[in-house]
Amino acid sequence: MSKEILINVDVKEVRAAVVEKGRIEDFFIDRLQEEKVVSNIYKGKVSSIVKGMGAAFINIGFKRNGFLFVSDIIALPSELKDILENGELSSSASSRAKSSQKIEEILRKDQEVIVQVVKEPIGRKGPRLTTQISLPGRYLVLMPYAGHFGVSKKIRDEKERRRLKEVLASVQLPKEMGLIARTVSQGKSKQDLMKDLSYLMKQWRQIKVVSSKKNAPALLHREDELLFRIVRDYFSAEVNKVIIDSRDEFNLLLKYVSVIVPEYKKKVFFYKDRDKTPLFEKCNIESQIAMLYERKVPLHCGGHIVIEPTEGLTAIDVNSGRFTGRRNLEETVFKVNMEAASEIARQIRLRDLGGIIIIDFIDMSSRDHRRRVFELFERELASDRAKKNILRISEIGVVQMTRQRIRKDVGTVYYTECPYCKGRGLIKSVATMSIEVFKQIHKFLKTKVAKGRFGKRYILEISVNPKLCDYIVRHDAITISRIERAFRAKLIFVPKDDMHFEDTKLMLTK
Repeated sequence: MSKEILINVDVKEVRAAVVEKGRIEDFFIDRLQEEKVVSNIYKGKVSSIVKGMGAAFINIGFKRNGFLFVSDIIALPSELKDILENGELSSSASSRAKSSQKIEEILRKDQEVIVQVVKEPIGRKGPRLTTQISLPGRYLVLMPYAGHFGVSKKIRDEKERRRLKEVLASVQLPKEMGLIARTVSQGKSKQDLMKDLSYLMKQWRQIKVVSSKKNAPALLHREDELLFRIVRDYFSAEVNKVIIDSRDEFNLLLKYVSVIVPEYKKKVFFYKDRDKTPLFEKCNIESQIAMLYERKVPLHCGGHIVIEPTEGLTAIDVNSGRFTGRRNLEETVFKVNMEAASEIARQIRLRDLGGIIIIDFIDMSSRDHRRRVFELFERELASDRAKKNILRISEIGVVQMTRQRIRKDVGTVYYTECPYCKGRGLIKSVATMSIEVFKQIHKFLKTKVAKGRFGKRYILEISVNPKLCDYIVRHDAITISRIERAFRAKLIFVPKDDMHFEDTKLMLTK
């Protein structure tokens, strides 16, 4: 399979796309002017304790305090627990996870505490924090306060799992520290793993030194930039090449690769023709990125899916569209749903959708078809790194799932809420607006006449959008005449190109 990583570096942003057979499978963007906080480590101070919620607000220097649940103090972070096989927690970690300690028994007001951001601020919510620090390397994850060892459950080979466990067990670490062998550690020598561990331990010692010298709130460790994360987390043997379009960042990328995966240096290429044809345009990536912000996503068969984010959840609907099939209705529906299952999983990853997600497949009467659609959907989501929980498909074709929300989804990075429709995605119809305009005119004239501010004759200039102006002039002549007689006024409608369709401006003169 042809798998590439394409990196576009601009003045204000860095974008990376993981591409398989010309199709985006993962997409990342870092805006250089926006501070990234997820995975950053801070020295914070307890601002207040909310006993009823089992949580504390921690001042880490942000406009809004971070939120620390008691479960994020005494238990392993859910995203780390999710990559471990069941039962791999050590007894000490398990007992701590089951602890019924109360937040007020662990923390006190004004206490200083080292925390890590696990979820960035979203809307009015501050960042979510944990005291269970994790430092990811190429092959290992160091957990300074976890006290247990584990192997990624994505490593299926039992012999390899035993080997990695033996390697981890042979490591001499302080009792409170723990390690997880990541999926890419499979087949790596003990020397490779120890080299990675040495790097992580050095990183942790630096964090401790900075912490001893600074008072809360203070930043102790900043998460690595996108180039480094791509090399660390995504540059594997499956990747044929990495192409980057900036000479400076190309040299920096080579430096990262030389340190982390020197055997892959020959796979890194510099794209020289960015001034002629931008990298993402040449590889047909720009048009695919643009589709990430469309609510309607076409399917090859002729059907489509509709993605509707709301404040509480994301609804995804499957439609057959113009696809009519060749055999019967059930087979047609099944084919659309199978293609939709694969595309929905891809869109969830690409858009980084989080929270509650409801997927409404087209109704299938066959239980076997429902099972196969669901199994395909699960398989397609297996490569998704985010923590998720999927409920089985219902008899009416609905799948309910939750997905870990860490960062803002891609759409909210590129777009902001429309100040006119307030997120509805709709504006008023021309007929509705014409009715509202005349209501405004009537109320305006009635108020002015009642106050006696003008003489017996008036000229009212009404500025509106050209499309609305044309509709009113052609369809509302009778209404205009009635108002002019009732208020002894002359109504003049003025088209203004720069006016929004839902805006109206009234100006009254003698």
